[in-house]
Amino acid sequence: MSSEAASILFISDQPNSAYSLKDVLENNSYGVNCCDSILRGLRFLNMEKPDLAIVDLGLEGGKGLNLCHAIRSDYRDVPLIAIYPDADGTICAQAFEAGVEDFIEYPFKRPALLARISRLVSKSISGSLGASLSVQITSNELPGILQLLETEEKTGRLEVLSGELNAEVYLIQGTMIRARCGELISNDAIAELMCWQILEVTFHEEDVAEDLIEMQLKVASVIMNCAVEVDEFREIRSHLPKDDLVYLPTEKTPDATQEEGLRNIYDAALMGYETSVLVTRIYPSERKSTIWLNTLLEEGYLTTSTNKYLHYIDYAKDFYGKQDYDALFEQIKDYFGRVTQEVDWSQGKSLSKENTDWLTSRKRLIVLGDNDEHTQVFIDSMIRIYITLNRVKPADRQVAKNVHLYRFNLNGESFDLVHLTKIKGDDVYQDLEMALEGAFGVIHFASSQDHETNSHVRRIQRVMHRYFTGVFYHVVPRVPDKNGQYMFKFNCFHCDFKLSVSQDDAGIAGECPVCSNALSIPHALDNLAYALELPEVVPVVTIEPMLEVHCRDLVLMTLDSIKNIVDGDKMHIGQMTVKGLVRKKSRQLEIAETRRIELTKEEKDQLQEASEEQPRSAPTLKLKKAAPVQEEADVDDILEMLSEETRKIDKANLASGHQTSDDINDLLNEIGS
Repeated sequence: MSSEAASILFISDQPNSAYSLKDVLENNSYGVNCCDSILRGLRFLNMEKPDLAIVDLGLEGGKGLNLCHAIRSDYRDVPLIAIYPDADGTICAQAFEAGVEDFIEYPFKRPALLARISRLVSKSISGSLGASLSVQITSNELPGILQLLETEEKTGRLEVLSGELNAEVYLIQGTMIRARCGELISNDAIAELMCWQILEVTFHEEDVAEDLIEMQLKVASVIMNCAVEVDEFREIRSHLPKDDLVYLPTEKTPDATQEEGLRNIYDAALMGYETSVLVTRIYPSERKSTIWLNTLLEEGYLTTSTNKYLHYIDYAKDFYGKQDYDALFEQIKDYFGRVTQEVDWSQGKSLSKENTDWLTSRKRLIVLGDNDEHTQVFIDSMIRIYITLNRVKPADRQVAKNVHLYRFNLNGESFDLVHLTKIKGDDVYQDLEMALEGAFGVIHFASSQDHETNSHVRRIQRVMHRYFTGVFYHVVPRVPDKNGQYMFKFNCFHCDFKLSVSQDDAGIAGECPVCSNALSIPHALDNLAYALELPEVVPVVTIEPMLEVHCRDLVLMTLDSIKNIVDGDKMHIGQMTVKGLVRKKSRQLEIAETRRIELTKEEKDQLQEASEEQPRSAPTLKLKKAAPVQEEADVDDILEMLSEETRKIDKANLASGHQTSDDINDLLNEIGS
């Protein structure tokens, strides 16, 4: 075959010098297009279809495998070769799992290299590499597809996708010779495929190398062997707890004799993951994860409880009823009530720290948030109040990597203000038990409201259920960025990309910069209440934490909420004007009723799936016109607009949206921005 018309895309950091590959190909009459980054490679593939793509796995510090996954998922008709030095064969195996048709180890022999490239290019041009079968099926239909391939004595590769999960089955003349699904092989891999819900199946008729042969089994025997395991899985899956339940530990703990996967599921359950995530995201086998989770429940390692937010008042009333907070709360109210003038910070830096007895524990008020700089602004304001009243800095100490205590002495009573940092990392779940010991309230600052952040907050809420069921305040902080804007982040209701918008633009109609669909900017408080699925009785407020008077009133409102619960009064949710301090830019402290946006069950399920996606970058929302900020009286109209826009979600697009790695997502977002 003449290679004169063949087009090859080579993606490498240094395509002109890496492996001397460009020169080798051009000297053999191939047309070579070089891209020096993942972004440029994806842009090229969006515009043109090459006859072959070659990826340097060392691209951008080793991100070439991520690119292979993306190309194989989104450009399935493009043959793909990976090239990289590989002494022990590990990289080669990872490359084939990423979907490449061939792997070339460097240093290579030119005749062998050109022969392998020529083979794939020839198939691409002749069309024989294309899919002879591509269909979406249910797991019940998979045996029929396999039997069809056996009957027609097909040779090639069957690619199976289900969301982020993928697998491959190789056949030679209808006989299965290899099956891979993550770490699972052979019959275990086929059993796993038969447990997935919706499958995208594509069969590629192609030559199969003999070194891929791992077994030689007839389809009928494989399906028969897997049938019992699949029936067991479906029965167990139907009886697992629903996602709204919380997993709690018992006195029984898995030991080292248990399978590692089971112990991983146990640890993840206690870190706040819900059932659907436990069986699909923690371990690559949904079937095994389901069986392990069921074992943990049946053998008494785990138990379940309803989420405290479903019965918020009852849980909180019981929590505070068992303890005496009257003296402490009265002293705190009296103490902070003395802040009636400008806070004096002039001598703060030169003052010494107060001494205290750290051996004696105190009741705690916990402060955490997704932006440590914003929570630190609140802490600093509280310290300035303390210095103004006492002319001494509060004692402080670091008790764990992400747990910092500040002790406030109040003329006989005292409490610890606890700053819990880095809540997006898994370390927070190890620190929660320590931080929450003796806590009487929790204040959560929600600077971002994207799916990843909200997912972490919901997990924290589930973990807290084990140690704390009191008042959990959610606060949207108003901290200006370098441009003086009060920003927050949320995901587009249509394409799910993360958007960064101004809190002051609530109600303005615009369009998403990625999908160009119409979008109304929600009020930050209403969006947070909806995203976290908070009942109306859960307090949600917004403050400017750099204003000491706002911080003071937030603490006092926390105490009032506790008192109302203990006294059996319905929590008052309305508006409160900041009094006392006079500031040029002093704003109203808002206490907004938490509103629920009503969606259909299918839309809620789709948005819940989207909430588990990997984080993405945040392009700024494009506004159609600079409309004035809506007054509070128009909030209902804003909500109606937002609800209507949400109902217009392209369900098919959202349900089938492909998720790739963090790195690829970031680059695709960059394209959109």
